Amino acid sequence: NGFAGLIGAGQFSFVGTDLPFDFMTANMPHEVYNDGAGLVIESIGVKHAIVPAVAYRISYGGKSFVYSGDTNSETENMVTISKDTDILFYDTAIMDNIPDCTKTPAFCQLHTTPTRMGEIAAAAKPAKLVLTHLTGFTLPNLNKIKNIVKNQGYAGKIRVASDLKVYNLLDDD
Repeated sequence: NGFAGLIGAGQFSFVGTDLPFDFMTANMPHEVYNDGAGLVIESIGVKHAIVPAVAYRISYGGKSFVYSGDTNSETENMVTISKDTDILFYDTAIMDNIPDCTKTPAFCQLHTTPTRMGEIAAAAKPAKLVLTHLTGFTLPNLNKIKNIVKNQGYAGKIRVASDLKVYNLLDDD
């Protein structure tokens, strides 16, 4: 078919894996993949309201990064999976008070506030924190978010994600 011509004549295969996602009982990283040569992918359950969700850690050659996905970070699971990672990509969709969680409580169960993100980052100590999942609530408040995170005790670098940005784990920026 036409699509096969776009990707070449090689074969593509995959293996589906059921991941533990109960953020209350799946509180240790689950090894999703290990190639035996150093590439390891782990997941951990995180709270995203009632929707099953996981965060991922990808490690190789002594370097690692973590992607939070959407989560309100209610448990310490993000600290557990992010401990001493090189880069932590974190859900930055809401402010501490925007939206009004008394009016939209479900929305606030989906995402992490800057204060909570700062607590997690301070405890996990990633070398770099990258703010992702930016919204109309957070885009105009990036400097405020950075200050809130730092005020919680995070001392590492804070960057803002952008489309098509490449993050080199060997790069100091």
